[in-house]
Amino acid sequence: MVKKISLILTLTVLLGCKNDDDSGVLDNAVDGQNSITLVTGIALKASALDMPLVFGNPNIKNNGVFIAPNPTGSDGIFSVSSVTGGSISNLWIIPGNAQKVYQEVNFLTTLTDVNYEDADLTAVAVENISGINGTDITINLENFSSGYYRVFIKTANGLSWENLFLNNDGNTSIQDIEDFWK
Repeated sequence: MVKKISLILTLTVLLGCKNDDDSGVLDNAVDGQNSITLVTGIALKASALDMPLVFGNPNIKNNGVFIAPNPTGSDGIFSVSSVTGGSISNLWIIPGNAQKVYQEVNFLTTLTDVNYEDADLTAVAVENISGINGTDITINLENFSSGYYRVFIKTANGLSWENLFLNNDGNTSIQDIEDFWK
């Protein structure tokens, strides 16, 4: 009887413990500043090589891949250009969750080692395009709701991502975007 109680107590303790592993491994799909859906700022530009007008603290990793125009016009069309990133093979569009958090984080350094699995991106993507083989592509999201999106682009040189504002209803001005990020 004592052995049964000890066994039950041991199993209860083992099953009731959570893993508090602080190894630095982060579930990029859902956690903190590396959340797949989190938008912490935006870099607006009319063409891929324009100097951006930056609001907030964009959590982007472009690796030589750029999107423009940002925001889109009311037609929902934007281009993806891989200037130094190599050939584009896959693209995912994910609804963004714009929040004024992590405004003091240096994403240029903290995102260096961050990556996302294709399966995680596909699981939350509203658009997934694979089998691309080019350095310049045009994307049409005219049937999508206006708002923030994250665009993930896989190239020969790795994964890049940018934050996009889709202005399909034409009701959001640059001033509105700036006011949100103040």
